Amino acid sequence: MPHSPDTTEDHQIELSIDQVVTNICMPALKVWEEQRESIETGEITLEDVDKYFGGIMGRERDLLQEITKLSDHPSACWVKERAEQIRQYHLLGQYIEKAGRVNDVRRTYQLGGDFSSVETLLDSRNASFKMRPLRSMDDSVFNATSILAELTEATSDALNAFVLSKPLVEWMRKHTKDTKELKVFADLASISAGETDIEIDRVNMLLSAGIGYGPLIYDLKQDAGFPEMMQAAKRLETYLTQDPNLPKKLRDMKNHLAWLKHVQESHGSVEKSSLSQAEAINARGIYEIGHITQPKDLQEPLDAVVTLRLSQAEDDDDDDRHYSVSNLKTLQSKLMLIAGTADKGKEEVEKFVEVFNGVIRLGNVYLRLRRTGSVLFDRWTCILFCDPQKKVKARIDFGFGSSTLAGTEKDLVTEVTNLAKFMESCLEGWLEFVDFKRGVHPELNNFTTEQIVVLRRELANVLNGDAASSQALVLLDSIKTHCSVNDLKEAFSMIDLDDEMVDAIGGGSFEEKSEDDAPVTGALDREALLRELHNFVPRLSDDMAEAALKVSQRGNFNETLDEAIDWCINNYNNDELVQEILGQKEETTDARGQDLTEASPERSEEHDNSSRNVPGLAPLTNMSSLSELTRWFVTETKDRDE
Repeated sequence: MPHSPDTTEDHQIELSIDQVVTNICMPALKVWEEQRESIETGEITLEDVDKYFGGIMGRERDLLQEITKLSDHPSACWVKERAEQIRQYHLLGQYIEKAGRVNDVRRTYQLGGDFSSVETLLDSRNASFKMRPLRSMDDSVFNATSILAELTEATSDALNAFVLSKPLVEWMRKHTKDTKELKVFADLASISAGETDIEIDRVNMLLSAGIGYGPLIYDLKQDAGFPEMMQAAKRLETYLTQDPNLPKKLRDMKNHLAWLKHVQESHGSVEKSSLSQAEAINARGIYEIGHITQPKDLQEPLDAVVTLRLSQAEDDDDDDRHYSVSNLKTLQSKLMLIAGTADKGKEEVEKFVEVFNGVIRLGNVYLRLRRTGSVLFDRWTCILFCDPQKKVKARIDFGFGSSTLAGTEKDLVTEVTNLAKFMESCLEGWLEFVDFKRGVHPELNNFTTEQIVVLRRELANVLNGDAASSQALVLLDSIKTHCSVNDLKEAFSMIDLDDEMVDAIGGGSFEEKSEDDAPVTGALDREALLRELHNFVPRLSDDMAEAALKVSQRGNFNETLDEAIDWCINNYNNDELVQEILGQKEETTDARGQDLTEASPERSEEHDNSSRNVPGLAPLTNMSSLSELTRWFVTETKDRDE
């Protein structure tokens, strides 16, 4: 169809300036003002953001320039705020997948915290989301995108494995409350499941996955929100850097859930064994705390200062069983796991745990006293008897020739608690004393407490005639440069030390019992029994010792000794009974001695007041300071020597 010039001209409209302003400029200006105001207030829809700014998305400088032109005041605070909101809106799509993984965890495990920022990110996929105002892109959304930006792909995949392994996770949460109990379960599984390579691999796999995913399995609470969950995910990421196969291990263990349930059901034998040990310890256990062996240094672990001997029953020919602290902690962990799943034996478990915790408390304070150099406790030992039938629950010996103290509190836990409190007060007093001496003698501030302890020992060795060690000379160099052996000799010559002081400082007058001197368990060595009996019972007469042995022979060295000590304490100063027992014929000693003990309650009651003269723990627990203990210790030792 040919073009007609007249047609174009016929449709041309001529407008005046006023008409252009009224019909074109003013409407356009109104629209512009409305859009400018909507941008300033943040009411502009996300759909309009796409429409007006879609061409410069990703170019931050151009975006800021465009928005600046809309403001009468380019430095207005809303300008940068809107530019940042538009930029963050543009980036939402990059975090949709990660937000979906987080939301899957929330839905799968029904977390009740605040995940609104994650929901906002996920809603951005919907058409209705475009009708939201720009101001809805608040700080919570920005923070969520910033956090998700740090979430690695490996961690995101690990979260997906966590979602897919819900049956395993719920089972683990039900049967183990933390990674510590998971380790115990793994130990029990190793015992009850067998020792094939496949089973060992499964146990190791469970332990690795459980520890790695521990922040999510055990630490993520039901009311956790997005921040708490991402903190757990961050900790999971740390484990992933060490073991990238954690997601696979978790998924594989989910497939072996039936095997885990079978192993858990097999714990009955382990439960029975652990409860039996606890019951035996509660009935016949003997704890020894303190100077058990001479340590090579003062940094020995609790195993070196705490031990448990389980004396066998009378009808058992096996040797006594010995437990270290490590053994007892393993048993405690097993018992705590078992106690959560079994009703029977709870009282025995609670009793074992209470006593053991008290023993650990004693051991720790003893170690601190040793490490800080409190000389009164250098040779301190404490023996605790778990047997509820024993009248004597504790024996304490400071090891310098002082009396052995016997505790007769009915409840062993109370006895241990009181003793621990006393020793803790001694520790506090000793530390105050050391601080005071540092003020009096500023030279001591050149050394740590541990170094002072080392110096004291090394200088004592020199006083006893040993050569000065290089360790001592190096330490003393901080006070006197290039300190030599001659310097030490000169210093000692300036001190007026008599032999008694040398012995007290150096410990030369004290003899250590060697293993050869110790009585052999199970062998009724009469001389050894008498010697041990005199060590345990202060100011014991020879006649009473002989009488105690005559009525206490049980066929086992330790049991005979224990029985004899109890008898001596209960019949202390009862000379009439002692002479009556010694007058019996040898062949009827055991039976007659028992009859005398049981058939003479009046005689025992008559001497009840005198038996109270036997030192108990009251001298200790009634003291309020270390200085009181020191005065009692010195006075008691002098009285004994006299």
